[in-house]
Amino acid sequence: MAREVREKITVEAVSQRFGVTARTLHYYEEMGLITPTARTEGGHRLYDQKSIDRLEQILRIKESLGYSLHDIKQILEAEQSLDNLKQTFHRSDTSHADLRDALERYIVLLGDMVTKMEIKMQRLQSVHDLYRDRLTEARRLRDDLS
Repeated sequence: MAREVREKITVEAVSQRFGVTARTLHYYEEMGLITPTARTEGGHRLYDQKSIDRLEQILRIKESLGYSLHDIKQILEAEQSLDNLKQTFHRSDTSHADLRDALERYIVLLGDMVTKMEIKMQRLQSVHDLYRDRLTEARRLRDDLS
């Protein structure tokens, strides 16, 4: 057990590393976004590297793309489905028809993810254009006053 605990990272260490609160980590756990992999004898949560990598991905998607936690959960679930399909695809005992079906499901999932991202980017571009136009108008008004 002692070796296992040393390879895990506490909530406090993860919080400090990523600049999030312990409550945020607990909330992500409640939502099913991350899962502590062990607990100390005192009951404190511990995270392994896989969980930390997943948290880093969640924060990157949230901060970079502005996705909600609900959207992020859907993305992560789709990625897990894709990983499962890849494993099916690479098994040597999978029939040609099953491979074709797995590949078709993979294509559909990827297509859905790309479509959702495109919609998000279009919405973001629309907001960007609105504020760019307002900025241009404010500058024009300022220049007219000069």
